[in-house]
Parts: sequence; structure tokens; C-alpha cells
Amino acid sequence: MPFTRRITRSARSALCALAVVALAPSPPGSKAHAAAIDEGFEGPTVAWRVAESDCNHRLVEHGRSAEAPHRGEGCERLVIEASGGTTLRLSVPLGPVPLIDEFTASLWVRANRPDIRLSLRVSLPNSIDAKTGRPIAVLVPGNRSIGTDRWERLEITAPASRLAGRIAALRAEHGSGIDLAGATVTELVLDLYSAPGRYELAIDDLAADGIVTAATVADGGSAARARGPIASLQPAVAAPVTASPDVPAGLARGVIEVAGLPFFPRAVDHHGEPLEAIAALGFNCVRLREPAS
Repeated sequence: MPFTRRITRSARSALCALAVVALAPSPPGSKAHAAAIDEGFEGPTVAWRVAESDCNHRLVEHGRSAEAPHRGEGCERLVIEASGGTTLRLSVPLGPVPLIDEFTASLWVRANRPDIRLSLRVSLPNSIDAKTGRPIAVLVPGNRSIGTDRWERLEITAPASRLAGRIAALRAEHGSGIDLAGATVTELVLDLYSAPGRYELAIDDLAADGIVTAATVADGGSAARARGPIASLQPAVAAPVTASPDVPAGLARGVIEVAGLPFFPRAVDHHGEPLEAIAALGFNCVRLREPAS
């Protein structure tokens, strides 16, 4: 699938510093796609860990289990005993990957208690915590489980819009200088705590889609993979991209045109992700912090 980033001076002015990713018709049989993850927790190595807790907790059991998985031959099972408190969270690393609305994540849980919530941990690189000197991290919540002792699907969709909807609360907590630009997903999080006692939890069939990574797609077929310490949580291979000569672009009677056709820009901030992965998500422009070279 051919691309070009350079545009004429008139088009550059019209697009307000948007760099055009012009998409020519794809050759028959060609297909580009964003990276995806499909983890069934079949192997012997556990993925989840207790990330945050303000209660005295004890990990009674943690491992892969063949006992009634949601699908396949295994799932990950944890048994935790917790005393009084407000927070008990599990997490698994994912990324960092750019936070966009096209990113989705889901998994299946079976627990002896309701109100298990799936969230994303999101890092804000342009907002520094004055106490730690590190980027502020926030949770973007998805839905909660409602039943017990049966498999339920938890998911989170449109996370960028969910985060933007919390901007007033974030500014009240962290100050008016909070900046959501460049937000990245770093972990999937499960909130467990509802009351003191024993938590028995099984996790299966984690899926994530709409992942664009900063990995280089080279030599016509290298894998574009999310960076993270868990080798099993890897996205699928993105198709290679070949460059093409510039196509004419500019303003015609007040309408942006590319290759003589009307062009409506749909843009996303660019952080070095492969262009074919961005295009596969439906974007036709990238916004650059500096002029393209």
C-alpha cells in the first residue's frame, strides 16, 4: 500500500500542520492491519501480579489451571485473602502503546465475588507528578462484573474519549497543567476489592486490538510487536509498506484535494508508529510535532 508524507505548501497551510498520508488503491489481495493480541493463558508461566493494595493480603494460590477454562485448555487462577481496606489491584504489562479510541481490550473472568472491574493504566508523559518526578499515571475504567461463579466478559472501548471525559477531575486533582497529549497504555488492571475476605478469581481469553506500535517494520515483513516483558502478550504481524512518489495535493475552490479528488483529513498524533498500521485503523493523516523531513 503506497504512502506519502510530503504535501504542497498550500495544502500544508490548509491542513494546519497535518502531514498527509495519501492512500492509493491497494493491489488485489493486499491487506494491512493494526496489531492485535489474543492471549489464552495456556502456558505454564503466570502473567498477572498484585500491583496495588492498601489492605493486608495473602496470595494463597497463583498459577495456570485446567479447571473449567472459558476456552481452550487452561486459564490463570488466583486465590487471595484480604483484610480491611479499599484497594486490591492486579495488573499485566501491555505496551506502551498509544492511547486512541480504536484501541479495545477485553477478557473473561470468573470469581466468587462481583464488581471486578477492568481498567487501563495510562501514562501521561507531558504531565509530571511533582512528588515523584515521573509522568502521572491514571486509570481509565471499563465495565464491572455483576455475577459470581460464572464466566463474564469485561471490556473497555473508546478509551481516549473516556480519558478526555475525565479532564476536569484530573485538573482538580493534579492542577490545570494536566496534558493528555501523547498518552500511552502501559498496563491492563483488574480492580478486585469490595470487602474483606477470600477472593477466588480465574482469568481467560484476553484480547486487545487497535494497537499501533513504534516498532520498525523492515525488510518487507518484520513483526510489529508491543513492547513488554511478557513474551506471550504480543500483537500480530503488520503488513509491510512501500513508499511511493508524491501525489499532487492542494486547495481547489476552498476544498482540499489529493490526486485531484476531494480529501477529508482524519488525523492522529504520530509517535513513530508504522504508517500502514495507522492507515489500517482508518486514519489518512498524521500530525507531527515538527516539520516532516
